[in-house]
Amino acid sequence: MMRNGSGIVGGSAWVLAWSLLFWGLCTSPRLAAGPLRNSPQHAAVSLRETVTPSALHDAKTGGLRIIGRADWEGGPRAIVCVTTSQGACATLPVVVKDGVFRCVYPEDFKDAPPLTACMLFIDATADSAFDTSRTGYSQAEAAVIVYDSRKRLVPDLPSAFTNDLLDGKGRTDQRCAEWPTVRTLINLYMHSQAARMVRKGRMDFDLARPDDFTWFKSNLTLHDFDYRDRDWSKPLGHRVRRTFWQSVWNTWFNWTNDNPLDGNPANRSQSNYMPYAFANDFSDELIMYLMRLRNVEPLDDNLRAMCREGAENMMAMQHREATNFALLDWRGKQETYTTGAFRYGMFKNGVYMTEKTGWLNNPRSLDYINGGVLNGRAMWAMFLPHGRPGWPALRPAGLGEKDCRRAEAMISYLCGYNPWGVRLFNETGGVYNWVDDTDRDGSEDYLKYDMYPESTAFCQIGTMHLLRTLSGN
Repeated sequence: MMRNGSGIVGGSAWVLAWSLLFWGLCTSPRLAAGPLRNSPQHAAVSLRETVTPSALHDAKTGGLRIIGRADWEGGPRAIVCVTTSQGACATLPVVVKDGVFRCVYPEDFKDAPPLTACMLFIDATADSAFDTSRTGYSQAEAAVIVYDSRKRLVPDLPSAFTNDLLDGKGRTDQRCAEWPTVRTLINLYMHSQAARMVRKGRMDFDLARPDDFTWFKSNLTLHDFDYRDRDWSKPLGHRVRRTFWQSVWNTWFNWTNDNPLDGNPANRSQSNYMPYAFANDFSDELIMYLMRLRNVEPLDDNLRAMCREGAENMMAMQHREATNFALLDWRGKQETYTTGAFRYGMFKNGVYMTEKTGWLNNPRSLDYINGGVLNGRAMWAMFLPHGRPGWPALRPAGLGEKDCRRAEAMISYLCGYNPWGVRLFNETGGVYNWVDDTDRDGSEDYLKYDMYPESTAFCQIGTMHLLRTLSGN
């Protein structure tokens, strides 16, 4: 997917679900650097039958039937572990017969909670330690999204990737209400086969460990933690509120995509580059969070505050004066952006992104010309009224059966029906942005550690629209 793809504005729900999922799944046209292939030539264990033809399951129909295939010499059994998006975990040894194993969740699993609207993360292997770091180890990973059409319930999709770890009582980090769930899901991701493939996995990782928590805040979250705990009774530059989603995690920002704070391009220290949010990326995340307001038991018990604060920061990026805020760019040209136009973005310290700063420090980065995608997607977030000015209209009409099947096929790919047999829509709530076919044989063989706001938000928003149609919500 391109860094800044086209915006989707208006249209019926099937166009939204379809289009958002499509953009979220578009792969990069660039060749991956080097000959690395990280998809297995032969997988000893697979869960593909569990997520095809659909990775969506209606709780009204009863338990989820988990079906897998195993081809190994480790014995006639597999170990299946199911973790819910609320953080509950249950494990079951199952018999492998003629290369196939089957079980039903939650009925076959001791101490598993009753099935309700949620996302289930399923792992299968022959090793009860689930040690993805071991040489020759094979593990299948899949996800199933559960809704309930009888009760008209849709799940709160995972959000550890964008969570602020701040609850409604003002408690933060290990003390906040979200911590047990976020810790479980981040640890599950870091121990996963997918994380190992993209060279981020660590079996000894534990979010509760101070060093690992520090690593998480710099490498695996879009939410700004650096300024979260300041006194927000006063603004920080143009940033007026706490809730702020960056375009990527802290360590992504460097001399290739940002301007040096000290003006010295030779100083490539990480601290010399200030993270920022594009207006369109921030808009995408805001819409995703606004849609959570209708979900059953959202993870963030301060969700309304996050949406309100995010909307105020979004509005702070809108130019309210008749003057033109555009500056001369690297070409010596000046765009025209006056009343109502949105700034290109904002650094986390409340400074607006302008020509020659941030992403636009690169003379080839011309995303802002002729309106670009920056204004289109910011308008999508802020000017589709739904009960009050500035709140988006998110009332889906019905999808046709053909449209639903196509969208479900896309979700199956995200949830495990892919060449790697892993979750591209993963435990953190993030969605990988870059897959590639390096040898051009027609099958993707390269998965990169790129989880961006666009791929994450587009896929989550489209999935939520589809689930609401299927559940009658």
